[in-house]
Amino acid sequence: MKRSWSLEVAQRKKREKPSIEENGVELLQPKIFGRKVRKLANDYFFKAAEWSLNGFATAIFTSDPECSSTNAANIWIRSLRYISENPRISSSQGTLAGVLRRMRRAAVKAKIVQIRQLELKRQSHKQLDVTKVTVENFRLRDEHWTEAMARYKGEGEEEAEIGDVDVDELDDNTGEFSVASMEPPKQVVRIVGLGEPSSRSHHPHWTIKGDDLSKALMGSRMIMVKNHETLQRPEEILQLNFIFTRDVILGLAKRDVHPEFPAALCKPIRCPQILMCISELSLKACCGSHTNTKKEWRRLEREYLEHCEEEYSALADLVRSQLEHLLLGAELWSPLQYTASKSKGNEDSFFCNIVKPLLHATFGEYEGIKIRGKGDHLSCNPALDRELLYPDYSITVDCYDKTKGEHYLVICEAKPPGASQKELDADYIKLLNMMKLGLDRQIKQGYNKPAVVGFLVQGWKVLVFHICLEHEAIYEIKSIGHFDLIVDRMQLCKLINICPVLLEAKHIMKASMKNLQQRPSSTTSPLAPLMRPSYDIGP
Repeated sequence: MKRSWSLEVAQRKKREKPSIEENGVELLQPKIFGRKVRKLANDYFFKAAEWSLNGFATAIFTSDPECSSTNAANIWIRSLRYISENPRISSSQGTLAGVLRRMRRAAVKAKIVQIRQLELKRQSHKQLDVTKVTVENFRLRDEHWTEAMARYKGEGEEEAEIGDVDVDELDDNTGEFSVASMEPPKQVVRIVGLGEPSSRSHHPHWTIKGDDLSKALMGSRMIMVKNHETLQRPEEILQLNFIFTRDVILGLAKRDVHPEFPAALCKPIRCPQILMCISELSLKACCGSHTNTKKEWRRLEREYLEHCEEEYSALADLVRSQLEHLLLGAELWSPLQYTASKSKGNEDSFFCNIVKPLLHATFGEYEGIKIRGKGDHLSCNPALDRELLYPDYSITVDCYDKTKGEHYLVICEAKPPGASQKELDADYIKLLNMMKLGLDRQIKQGYNKPAVVGFLVQGWKVLVFHICLEHEAIYEIKSIGHFDLIVDRMQLCKLINICPVLLEAKHIMKASMKNLQQRPSSTTSPLAPLMRPSYDIGP
């Protein structure tokens, strides 16, 4: 009994990491922070030179209430010392002076947030002496406080420059920080993130048949903001990011506006040759082997698809590419049983065997595109949230100026059969938020016809839509269509429903790619005033 108790004590001591003291200040371990801040802190300790350090200290101040200003200062000092003692790491970002310069900018931005917090406390507690509210390792003298607040409010005329600095000048007790060249922080809207405090629109409202939809949608969003802590439905959560689905718009409209919002943008197949080809091949697949079905497909291709009319040539090419991928192997004759079990790797195998071939056959023919997988983060979202957004599949194209990154044309999120409703809702919210970020990047670079296509795979069901911004503060989700995936050889006839949806998505993606490969006519898009910021939200 005594032996087991000693073993338990030893294991407990091994798990508990002692705190470290530097300059008499206790440096708290990252475990005291929330999950998001802990992840940021760990990455900052061990990969600091790989980060664009602007904004890290701001995140420490604003993203977790358990993280005090003192702890944020300690994290910054430890990271500075870690980089200065590891020249190999600092060289990966350039010279050590460059790394220190970026770190100082991040610290100054953090000081701006601290000043704003102290000012709010001063307004709400008039008895509070703000000169006594100091933060260890980041002390502001009284004259610096006066100068900083004057410049923050726009009363100062001169702006100081942030230049190169030595390690000694960045000591934790100097207090020599210039805040004039930093942008003032924005107001916070009761939900995580920075942005505008109002949902009111300033441009002409969106009206249909005398019905003011802009007023109705903004009023609905204000209610969602007030009740954001108790929201459960994805459509309600998405309104926090100004994203509105068809069901929400129809539900708030006072008149019948269904003709203005079709359930699907795709059109049915009207070519008799294509219909006959799919019909006869489906019958052969149900009764014959894989080899005989492939032979029949070659005959039907020569007999029907090669003699289609010119207006149906794009549809015929799409049907041809889909059948080539489906009949490449014999998987349809021996289908696997996919579940939501992550331990068995069913999610990855489901995506690689079923979903990816469908997307490759649809969009893989274009030159200049890049296909991204699960390991590639969404490059157009804020740096502080970058580790949170990893699309399962995406198609990108380089910006006209390659130094500005890439644009997203198609984004896909997938869950295998058997996934819980909570997982499906989380994917739905995540996908639409990523589509909004991709759309905003196109607008910020001056394009006036932005478009991003989204694929949401929920087991065997696929929803396809695209996002557009045609009215102020209203990111509208338009449904292209939906269909069921082909599970086995008995379901080849589903191509009659699948191909029209994929063809419409292909047309939208192609037009967007052609637009993005051209130089924008202006650095400012006419849609820029209609934009609204994005927030870090989830179910």
